[in-house]
Amino acid sequence: MKTRYKIIIGIFVACLAVAAGIWMEVRTGRQMRAAVEQALEQNRNYVPFTSDTIYLGVDSSDAVTLRDAVAYYRHPLHHLWTSPNDLLRAGYALGCVYRDLHEAPIAIITWEEAVAAADTTADDCDYATLYRVYGQMASLYMWQHLPERQLSCEKCYSKYALLAGDTLISLHGKLLCNSAYYTLGDTAAIFANSEAVRQQYLKLGLTKEAAKVYPTPIHVAVEQGQYERARRMMDEYERNSGLFDYQGYIIDPSRLQYHYYKGLYYLGIHQNDSAELQFRILLSDSIHLVDAYRGLFMLYQNKLVPDSALLHGRLYEKALRIFLDHQNSDAIIQAQALYDYQRQEKIARKENKKNKTITSLLLLFSLSVALGILYTLKKRRAKIQAMKNLEQEFSQNEKDLEKARAQLRYMQNQIQDLEDDSRHIAADLEERIHRLEEQQRHDASILGKLDIIEREERLMADETVLLFQRICHQYNEERNDSIIKKPARKALKKEWVALRETIKREHLSFFLGIESNNSLTPQEKEVAYLSRIGLQTKEMATIIGCSSQSVSNARAGISLKLFNSDETLKVGKKLKDL
Repeated sequence: MKTRYKIIIGIFVACLAVAAGIWMEVRTGRQMRAAVEQALEQNRNYVPFTSDTIYLGVDSSDAVTLRDAVAYYRHPLHHLWTSPNDLLRAGYALGCVYRDLHEAPIAIITWEEAVAAADTTADDCDYATLYRVYGQMASLYMWQHLPERQLSCEKCYSKYALLAGDTLISLHGKLLCNSAYYTLGDTAAIFANSEAVRQQYLKLGLTKEAAKVYPTPIHVAVEQGQYERARRMMDEYERNSGLFDYQGYIIDPSRLQYHYYKGLYYLGIHQNDSAELQFRILLSDSIHLVDAYRGLFMLYQNKLVPDSALLHGRLYEKALRIFLDHQNSDAIIQAQALYDYQRQEKIARKENKKNKTITSLLLLFSLSVALGILYTLKKRRAKIQAMKNLEQEFSQNEKDLEKARAQLRYMQNQIQDLEDDSRHIAADLEERIHRLEEQQRHDASILGKLDIIEREERLMADETVLLFQRICHQYNEERNDSIIKKPARKALKKEWVALRETIKREHLSFFLGIESNNSLTPQEKEVAYLSRIGLQTKEMATIIGCSSQSVSNARAGISLKLFNSDETLKVGKKLKDL
């Protein structure tokens, strides 16, 4: 009775421990999700981050760091109840923190890891967050004067905005490519890209937005001396963009530099008075003093007024010096912040301590796995030995059978002389032969079953099958004495060929049954092979590169074409019996 109570108490305590673990895991998951959502909301409201710690309440114990959130969503165990979208959103928020802390390299790395985790083949992929990540990366690359990377990110920004259903943001992203094209000196791409975006705006009936694509093409046309082309674009820009007042002055202060382009245009067609008016408009804004004095300097040079040219040349030099001093000061501050890794070193030390703990757990796990493998190998050797013994017994029975048959033939030849005795002996021999034949059939059946089991074990232990079982999930890959985490991916063509050859070698009848059936589609054959090696629907969808519904439809087609049944639950078992 006491033993029974002890067992009941032990079970009760174990249940409490499991319940506590589940409660802690649920609480942690809620905290991580709440921290990420709060960080994203802060970023949407343009509130700069001062650290990566998010406070969920007044109590400091409710504080969550976004680094921990990213690590939580990256953990393989948590993939059972989280999605790639969670890791994408957490990585986006953490990258914004590094951006505001002027840690641009870490921000870029964090965002690149976030977009790498996104499953763009999934129906529920968070394209809205994905295009925002690429937009942030493009801004940093532009600041770092890396136009090729900026252009690549702007294109992804436009692509995923369109997949998110935001056509206007997608067109805006295409227009942002002009900045990178200008830095790269590809003026032809600027004209072509601007015209393509303009036509798409016109198809949507957005006349004002269509006219707003012109500032950069106007600038390029004026620089290249294409004044007639610039004139046509300026007319449409001023007439249809809605950015100008009745006097022809631009309303939006952030677009005032247009008057500089227009002044250069008037200089190019020798309308000096009109050019002076445009340059003097810029004197009202301190941000554009450099352009204003530069334009007036060129104007008075053209008008051959040396005193005024000298005066505005000095003003231009002074304004340019002030601008460059300000830019250099900002650059020094940014550079110091950019390469200040002290904070990262502290974080690295903390991560190193955590990694040591994880390493210890991994060593313990590896030891358990090694013991399991040794146990499995021991059982396998015992099975092989039993099979060898059975083969020897079968061989001996075969010899005995042949000997008995020879004796039977001899006795039948002597039956006339020893009819009574021979008949008795023959009956005994026939009975013995019957026993031996029954034993041989029994042993042959066992050998056949063992051969099937052996071939099945060889199939499931084959490197190609193990590769397919691995690539349908995120997995580790050793490279240069380091472990790189690889995302789940589609199988390559050469890997499909290797899988078919493996199945053909181990289960020829199954291979011929699938390949010779012309009613099966290529995708249904692929699903049949993956079902044969025991993969689940979602795993098949990852390897083939399709949706789970497509895999289910293929299984239904296999069931109907091969087994004349609409039941899909037992398709895998039926395929193994082919």
